[in-house]
Amino acid sequence: MESGDIGRVTSARIAASNILWDSSVEVFSRSSREEDDEEALKLAALEKLPTFLRKQRGILTEENGQGREIDVRSLGLSERPNLIQRLVKVDGNDNEKFLLKLKERIDRVGLDIPMVEVRFKHLTVDAEAYVGGRALPIIFNFSANILEGFLNYLHIRHSRKQPFSILHDVSGIIKPRRMTLLLGPPSSGKTTLLLALAGRLDMLAELSRREKAANIKPDPDIDIYMKAAALEGQKTSVVTEYMLKRLTTGEILTDIHILNGTALISLLQPAPETYNLFDDIILLSDGKIVYQGPCENVLEFFESMGFKCPERKGVADFLQEVTSRKDQEQYWARKDEPYIYVTSKEFSKAFQSFHIGQKLGDELAVPFDKTKLHPAALTTRKYGISKKELLKACASREFLLMKRNSFVYVFKMIQLIIVAFVNMTLFPRSKMQQNTVEDGGIFMGALFFAALMIMFNGFAELSMTIFKLPVFYKQRDLFFYPSWAYSLPKWILKIPISFLEVGFWVALTYYVIGYDPNIERFFKQYLVLLCISQMASGIFGLMAALGRNIIVTTTFGSFALLVVMVLGGFILSKDDVKPWWEWGYWITPLMYGQNAISVNEFLGHSWRHVPANSTESLGVLVLKAHGVFEEPHWYWLGVGALIGYVLLFNFLFTLALSYLNPLKSQPVLSKETLAEKQANRTGELIELSTEIGARIQSGSSRSLFARVSSITEADQGKKRGMVLPFEPLSISFDEIRYAVDMPQEMKAQGITEDRLELLKGVSGSFRPGVLTALMGVTAAGKTTLLDVLAGRKNYGYIEGSIRVSGYPKKQETFARVLGYCEQTDIHSPHVTVYESLLYSAWLRLPSEVDSATRKMFVEEVMELVELNSLREALVGLPGENGLSTEQRKRLTIAVELVANPPVIFMDEPTSGLDARAAAIVMRTVRNTVDTGRTVVCTIHQPSIDIFDAFDEGTGEDV
Repeated sequence: MESGDIGRVTSARIAASNILWDSSVEVFSRSSREEDDEEALKLAALEKLPTFLRKQRGILTEENGQGREIDVRSLGLSERPNLIQRLVKVDGNDNEKFLLKLKERIDRVGLDIPMVEVRFKHLTVDAEAYVGGRALPIIFNFSANILEGFLNYLHIRHSRKQPFSILHDVSGIIKPRRMTLLLGPPSSGKTTLLLALAGRLDMLAELSRREKAANIKPDPDIDIYMKAAALEGQKTSVVTEYMLKRLTTGEILTDIHILNGTALISLLQPAPETYNLFDDIILLSDGKIVYQGPCENVLEFFESMGFKCPERKGVADFLQEVTSRKDQEQYWARKDEPYIYVTSKEFSKAFQSFHIGQKLGDELAVPFDKTKLHPAALTTRKYGISKKELLKACASREFLLMKRNSFVYVFKMIQLIIVAFVNMTLFPRSKMQQNTVEDGGIFMGALFFAALMIMFNGFAELSMTIFKLPVFYKQRDLFFYPSWAYSLPKWILKIPISFLEVGFWVALTYYVIGYDPNIERFFKQYLVLLCISQMASGIFGLMAALGRNIIVTTTFGSFALLVVMVLGGFILSKDDVKPWWEWGYWITPLMYGQNAISVNEFLGHSWRHVPANSTESLGVLVLKAHGVFEEPHWYWLGVGALIGYVLLFNFLFTLALSYLNPLKSQPVLSKETLAEKQANRTGELIELSTEIGARIQSGSSRSLFARVSSITEADQGKKRGMVLPFEPLSISFDEIRYAVDMPQEMKAQGITEDRLELLKGVSGSFRPGVLTALMGVTAAGKTTLLDVLAGRKNYGYIEGSIRVSGYPKKQETFARVLGYCEQTDIHSPHVTVYESLLYSAWLRLPSEVDSATRKMFVEEVMELVELNSLREALVGLPGENGLSTEQRKRLTIAVELVANPPVIFMDEPTSGLDARAAAIVMRTVRNTVDTGRTVVCTIHQPSIDIFDAFDEGTGEDV
C-alpha cells in the first residue's frame, strides 16, 4: 500500500473515531437501534484499516454494555479475565458454545481448519543395559564401564551390555478429530511410543480478508479473543486465562472434536468414566501393539481370542490384565477348552487377521496423500516466537527468580562485608610496613586472599544452577527456547551483582589495609577483582552444567578448584612449579588475576624506593621473589585473559546446556526380567539358569513362566509352608477407648470437654489365616486403632483390654511378634532389594538362626512377595528413580516378613496405587495370609476386586 493510501485510511479512521466520540455524549438517550448503528459504524471503521492493522484492533464490550475500540496488544490485566468470563462461564456448556462459535466463524468463510494425521510404520526401538550386579553403581562397575566403553569405541572389546527391545515392529495411525488412548501395563513401551504433537496456526490474516470480502461481521468477543491469542511476545495471554477456566478431560475432548485436533494420551489406569470419553485405543504389551482401533470393538477382539471381560470389571482394568501372564487365566471364557497362555506376540498376530486390523493394514498400505495436507497444519519454525522475544522472556524469568532468591544474594553480600572487616583487622594499615621483601609478602598474601574471597563468593551459584537444570532440560527438549536464550540472561543479569560485591570489598579494604594510595590503581584493582568475580561465576556455572548432579559436581569441582588455587601463583610460585605442571600454571585463570593485581600494586608509588644493596625497586624485588612477572603490561594481559576466560566459560556453559542430557540412574535389569522380556517378544519359554534355580526352593525352581499366581479353587484351602516356623496368634480387644487432650482451637469454639475421644468403645478380634479389612471413611480412626493395638501411641489416654491368644498383651514382647507396614515407609535408597531384606533379617531374626537358614528364609520371602525379578534393583528415591510405588509397598511387606512375625498390621497398602498395582500388592498380602499369619489391613475405597480378596471386614461401628 502506498503512503497516500495509508494516509487516506488513517484520516478516515480518525474521522470515524471523532464522529463516534462527539455522539457519545447522548448515549443515554439513544434507542437500541441507534446503539446497533453505532456498533456497525465502529466495525465499518475497523474494516477500512489494512489487514495488518485490522489484526490488532477490536471492539471490546465493557461492563456497562458499551463497545470500545482497543488495541488487542494492550489488553489489560482485568480486561482479559472479564473477556474469558463472558465467553466461558464456570457452569453449563459455555465452553462448547464458545468453541462452536469459533468454528462457525471459520466455516462461514469457507476456511478449512488444519488437521494432522500421524502415521508410524515398522517402528522398532531397542536399548542396551547391564544385567544383574554389573549395573550397580559401585566403584568397580563405574571404572570397568568407562574402560569397557573406551575399548568398545576402539573396537577392541565388545560391550557387556545386553540388548533388549522396547518397541518391536509397531505400526499405526493416529487420526484427527478422534481422542486416542494409549494403554498398557508399566514397561510396555507407552512413554517410548508417545508422540508430542504441537502446531501454531496463522489463519487470522486469511480469515480477516475473507470476512471483509464477504461483508461478514464477526462476534466482537470472539474477534478480540482470536486476535489476542495470535499475538506473540506477550507476558500473559488470553489463552492462559482460558486454560485456567477449563482443564477437565471432558472439555479437552470437546476441543479435539470441534477444532479437528489430533490427540494421543497415555494413561496408566483410567477410570471407566474417563475410558468412555475416548474414541480409539492403542493397547501395548511387551513392546507390541496388541490392538488399535475403536474402543467399541476391543472387547469383541478379545472375545474372539477366548477372553471375556466380567460384568463388574472395568474395561481398562481388563485390558491391562488380559495380556499379563499372572492375570490372564481368570478371564478365559472357553471352559470346554484347556487354557494356554496367549503371548503378546500371538495377540498381535491375531489382530492382523481381525477386521479392524485388516482395515488398519489397508490404510497403511496406501501412501498418505500430501495434497490433502493444509499448508498451515504443521509449523516450520523450531520455536514459537522470535529470537528477540525468546531472549526477553528468559531474561524476565531469570530476573524474577533472582528476586525470589534475593535472600541468597543479600546473604552473600553481608557475608562478603563481614569477611572484608575480618580482612581489615588481619591486615591493618598501622601494622603494614613497606620496607622489606617480607613486608611485600604480607601484602601479596592480602591480595591473594582478596582474589580468593571474590572467587569463592560465587560458589553458591553452583548449587543454584544444578537445582534449576531439571526444569531447563525439560523445557529445552520441548523447544521452549534454545540454550543461549537461557545462558545469556543468567550471565548478564549477574554482572550488576558483581559490581556491587566487588565495590563493597574494594571500598572497605583498599585504604584500610594500606595499598598504594592512587585513585587509578584503586580502580585498576576494582577492575581485576570484577573480572575474577565474573570468571568465577562462569566456571561455577560450567561445572554445574558438566556435573549435572550436586554430589558429582561438588566432588570433582572441589578438586578442580583446589588445583586452580594451588597453581594460582601464590601458594606455588612460577619458579616452584615442576616442568611437567607448567601447562597447568599457564591455563589457570587465577594465575592471571594474581599477576594482574600484584603488578598493579607493587609497581605503584609506595613500592618504588630502592632498598640498600639493590639496583631495583622494592616492588620489583617482591614480584621476583614470588615468581610474578614484573612488566607493567602484564596487568592488561591478566585483565584480557580473565575477560577471555569469562567469554570462554560462558560459551562452554552454553554448549554443555545444548548437548549434554540430565544424568539418569543406570537401569538395573535382572536376568529373570531380561529372560521374560525376550520370551514375551519371541513367544518361547526359557528355563531359569542353574544359578538362579539354586537360590529358590524346589517348589519354585521350575520354568519362569510356569508359575501361575492366580489362586485356583483347589489351592485356596492350602497353607504355604515356611523355612522358619512360627506360632500363630490371635488378637482380641474389648471396649478400646482412645482420647487426647482437647485442642485449644476447639476449646476456643466453646467446647467444654477436656478430652477429645477418637476411639469409642471398639471391640473385635483378628484370627490367624484370615485377611481382615479395617474400613471406614476418612478420619474414622482406622490408623488410630492399628496404632493403639500395636502400642505405637506414646501420648493420649488408652482404656480397654487387649489380649494375644487369650493372654494380656505386654508391649515389651508383643513388638517382637508384630510386623507393622506403614503407609509410606522409608528405605535406604542406595542398597538393593535383596540387601534390604538381608539386613532386616540379620537385625531382627533370633541369634539361634544360622546364616544359611537366614539367607534361605530371605529367598523364600522374596518368592512369596514376588520380588525375585527385582533382587538386584536399587531401592532409589521415591518419585525420582529406583522402585515404583507398588514395588516399594511390596518391599515394605517383605522387610517385615523376614522378621518372621505371626501378626502383621498394614496401614492402607493400596493407597496411591492404580487398580493393577493394587491387585499385585493384594496378591502379595493374600500369599502372606496363606502362610497362616494374622493380617489386618486398613483400606480406603477399595475396588470390587480388592474387596473380594478379604475374608472379613470391620468398621467404625463394629
